[in-house]
Amino acid sequence: MLTALLTVLSGTIVFIMGQVVVEFLIKPYLEVRKAVADICYVLHYWAPEICNPQSAGTDADEKEAVARLRNVAAAYYSKTVQLPCYWIFRMFRRVPSRMNALEAYRCLNYLSAAMRQSTKDYQCIHDRYERAHRILGIAMLTDRTS
Repeated sequence: MLTALLTVLSGTIVFIMGQVVVEFLIKPYLEVRKAVADICYVLHYWAPEICNPQSAGTDADEKEAVARLRNVAAAYYSKTVQLPCYWIFRMFRRVPSRMNALEAYRCLNYLSAAMRQSTKDYQCIHDRYERAHRILGIAMLTDRTS
C-alpha cells in the first residue's frame, strides 16, 4: 500500500516538474526562435525594398515592409526580455547576449526608419542588414533573383 502511494506521488511530482520546465523554459525559448524565424522571413522577403535603391516596389509595398519589420523587431525583443533563465540559454549559446539582442532590435528599427526617408544611405542600410543577420544567426542570401 505504501509503495503504491509513493509511486503515484513520485509520478505526480515528476509530471508536475516536467510541465513546469515545458511551460516556463521550453515554450518561451521556442517563441524566441519563432520570432527569429519571422525576422528571417521578413528580411528575405522584403530584401529588395530594404536594400535596393532601384527597387520596383510601390509605396504600399514599402509601407507594408516597414510595418512588418517594426512588428517582428518589437516581437523579438519583447520575447527575449521575458525569456526566463536567459543565462542558461546564453551559456549554451542558444540565444545572443542581451546586448546583441538589443543591437539586433536597433538594427531592425533602423532599417524600418531608413526605408521611410526620402534620401537613403544604402551603404549604412546594407551594413545594418548584414549585422542583424549575423547577430541572429540568419544566413544571408547572396544570389538574389527577383
